[in-house]
Amino acid sequence: MTVSAADPSGLQSKVQLAAVLYLLIAVLGFFNIMYVPSRVQVTGDVQATFENLLANEFLFRTSIYAHLVNTVVFTMLVLVFYQLLARINHYLALLMVGFVIVHISFEFGSEVLSLAALMVAKGQLLVSLDLLQRQEWVYFFLRMSKHGSVGLAIAFWGLWLLFRAIRPHTAKG
Repeated sequence: MTVSAADPSGLQSKVQLAAVLYLLIAVLGFFNIMYVPSRVQVTGDVQATFENLLANEFLFRTSIYAHLVNTVVFTMLVLVFYQLLARINHYLALLMVGFVIVHISFEFGSEVLSLAALMVAKGQLLVSLDLLQRQEWVYFFLRMSKHGSVGLAIAFWGLWLLFRAIRPHTAKG
């Protein structure tokens, strides 16, 4: 698609902004989805996960904040897409935003579970439990956080892309 130099709607700048936001999402997403879990979570080993969480608390907290920033950046990206697509099909553009709102609620909810896991590990939450029970709860909260962020949220993340598959029909003449 070629955009003229005198682009009154700022289409080219919006497309460039979307590209930058996508790049930021990719970098933060790699950090949150691939790097940090590989340092903290040990599949099937509750005790090792608990110890890794305490040993890498700063990294884990940074991951939580980065994930929240990533979610805000994703929201900005969808608003840019809304501006681009509302001219073509306002209904589908609104539908896309609706799916993203549901997605965002799962993302923020998963980070609440991550914070709960950290608080339990540090003895700030569920303090009456013994060590083994706290380890189990930490593991449970981390697993639920992963399922909320990577499982349920991904379904709605994918649904917002449906607008790309639905093309407006053109009249043949």
